[in-house]
Amino acid sequence: MTSPYLKRVADELGIPDSEVALLDKAGVRNAHQLHSVLAAFPSISPGVLRGTSDWKPHLVLQAFSLQLSTEFRQFVSGSRPPPSLPYGATPPPLNVPSDPWPVGVTKGQKVNLGNERATTCWFDGWSAQDQGTLGTCVSYAPVACCEWQLHEGGTALPGLSERMLYWGIKSNEPPPLQQSEGDWLYNSLAPLAARGLCARQLFPFEGNPGLPWPPGSAPPAAVLNSASNKKFVKLRYYNCPGPGSAALLRRCLDDGPAAINLPIYQDKQFGNGAVSNWTTNDGIMYGFVANPVEEVMSNPANGGHIVCVVGFVPDQDEPMGGHFIVKNSWGTRWSIDWDSPETNGALPDVGYGSITATYVEGWLRELLQFQPA
Repeated sequence: MTSPYLKRVADELGIPDSEVALLDKAGVRNAHQLHSVLAAFPSISPGVLRGTSDWKPHLVLQAFSLQLSTEFRQFVSGSRPPPSLPYGATPPPLNVPSDPWPVGVTKGQKVNLGNERATTCWFDGWSAQDQGTLGTCVSYAPVACCEWQLHEGGTALPGLSERMLYWGIKSNEPPPLQQSEGDWLYNSLAPLAARGLCARQLFPFEGNPGLPWPPGSAPPAAVLNSASNKKFVKLRYYNCPGPGSAALLRRCLDDGPAAINLPIYQDKQFGNGAVSNWTTNDGIMYGFVANPVEEVMSNPANGGHIVCVVGFVPDQDEPMGGHFIVKNSWGTRWSIDWDSPETNGALPDVGYGSITATYVEGWLRELLQFQPA
């Protein structure tokens, strides 16, 4: 089901049907997304690369300049260079144990979420933290879930330490894994239950550049003692869900936020470090995450990213029925114009963005969440 916007643009520019299909698969629904996806993924238009196409993707900005915001035009002109944003998620082993699916959600059954109600888990001051230059996203999303759990229980306390969880994850692993920044969500279950979390101010990442797991990086005794008073045992975990993933995540949101692991991808012409589907111009500006497009993406995917899902917004124009709202770990460097009319009021703060239910349905690797009381 091609969006009305893409149909109109295709007619005006003479975009071949095969390339319209790829743009539609990427989730393009407006001028900002069209410009961003074409700039980041030139392989969508192989005819242009060969010099045989009748349309010119690089002229989209000029042709539709009146449809683009002033801020967006300034950004893509180079006056606001995109930041370098890290990831850090790896796929879990296939044999990692998984909890049974919730009642009412059938594994393997694709369900359109268009009739679901909107929901957002958020509270004032719950800012998106920043993992800096480290590939430590595995610790940020679970910590955000823990902060929500304490907030819902009426506990008022400072933010929790992502570094404490990351140290707990790495301290449980064999040396080869300890020397790699990346990790998967399942490995956060044991340290959350056994070691707990302290306040962020007691054991912060700030001021600790480089790999946060050198041999002498163990928290001081006072920090370990503080963390032992805040252990998180009631967690549920789903590994590589497959079809039905979007319905599973939507059902979980009724009980609060959830941490998820998704692959990222880049154009197959480029290597690691290139713009990904998370860091297009529209992503940096408005928190839009493009869907994977197998025909043009790097294979295998260039790593992955872990974020905290805090909400769902139905959208009948999205093939699977809507968008999930995510709390990222790139601070104020991503979704910098979150309150722009382009986001339709869906985002609660800077650093929050949206991913489609289609992305979740086809690509979700794992999900972690608190069990309801």
